[in-house]
Amino acid sequence: MTIQFTRSNTGRNLTTVSQSICFVARHYYKKSIGGAEVQMFLLATQLASSGWHVTYLTPDIKSAQVDQGVKLYPIRSSLVDATVEKEISTSLSEINPDIIYQRGRSTFTKACYHYCSKNNIPLVFALSMDIDCRVFRNSLRLKEYGSRNPVRWLWTALRLGAQDLSSYRAMKSADLICCQTNYQKRKIEKSSTAHLAVIRNMHPKHQSKVTKSNPPVILWLASIKKWKQPELFLELAKQLADRPYQFVLAGKMADEHYRQEIMDMTKQPNFSYIEDVDLEASNELIEKASVFVNSSIGNEGFPNTFIQSWLREVPTVSLLFDPDNLIADEQLGFVSGTVGQLCKDVDLLASDERVCQEIGSRARHYAEKTFSTDHVFPKVEALFEIMISGK
Repeated sequence: MTIQFTRSNTGRNLTTVSQSICFVARHYYKKSIGGAEVQMFLLATQLASSGWHVTYLTPDIKSAQVDQGVKLYPIRSSLVDATVEKEISTSLSEINPDIIYQRGRSTFTKACYHYCSKNNIPLVFALSMDIDCRVFRNSLRLKEYGSRNPVRWLWTALRLGAQDLSSYRAMKSADLICCQTNYQKRKIEKSSTAHLAVIRNMHPKHQSKVTKSNPPVILWLASIKKWKQPELFLELAKQLADRPYQFVLAGKMADEHYRQEIMDMTKQPNFSYIEDVDLEASNELIEKASVFVNSSIGNEGFPNTFIQSWLREVPTVSLLFDPDNLIADEQLGFVSGTVGQLCKDVDLLASDERVCQEIGSRARHYAEKTFSTDHVFPKVEALFEIMISGK
């Protein structure tokens, strides 16, 4: 693959020459939506609109293309690790970026580190989940690779363990580690001498007055997988079936064993399921909702849906997960702790319009001053510029 990307570093002056950044990721938002992909898309397009030369290497596309000012180039993820690293290195050499951004630990983390170390280019690594802070992050996922063959299971465990060790070492050696929360920063700083910065996830401000549906909508929105516990939302809908609420479960069916139970539930008049939800559609769903529910067991990083909800005056009711205790401390909703209390908290907010609006208004004010693109992006861009000028 030959990448056509022309830029001169001769007589470089950061005030007159556009900076160049390359994102390296397994997925691209418009091909495989997830929290990390959404944040990379928002950052990449914002940088492009601010005059940066932005490229994005990903196996999610088959041929080079441009999307909203971002130049996308394919890499082959099916290759063995050593070959992938060589391909990434070759592509990066042709692009010749000033700085490289990689989010979420994977074999790509090691490849980016080796290239940056060899070529004296700053590497920014961004945490995508709390388990990125763990050495053996994939140990939580071994059941997903389960096999009745113990030899195959052992081989998988050893392979994932080796990948975890290499990606963890590479992450710790990045020039800048971007943490989503203070909790992540505390976990990482115990074992890394890299520069750490808490960079909150960002989203554009909602520019108009919100309009809620009547009857009230209770929304659950995420990829449907075991650790997000969608079955608890189904239970919530059953427990509150006699209330005048509409329950909407939305998100990609990542774990097919949930499909039949969910489709059976859609036969109930108060319940619906929406599978294909992009960023724009998710914002529309959230704006109409009165309550947003999270039932994850705690593997999150900082859900985009929390921020999207707060910006649209939607209180959050979370079973367990509360990043940096913000929901509790800033009174942005409730952290229930048990399924029984979750039902009570949702019922309280959905049935009391005054309380729901009061919390929603407070959430919007807090989110706009903490997570809006206007607030976060200038800090990120300034950090990147400092790193480039100091390389």
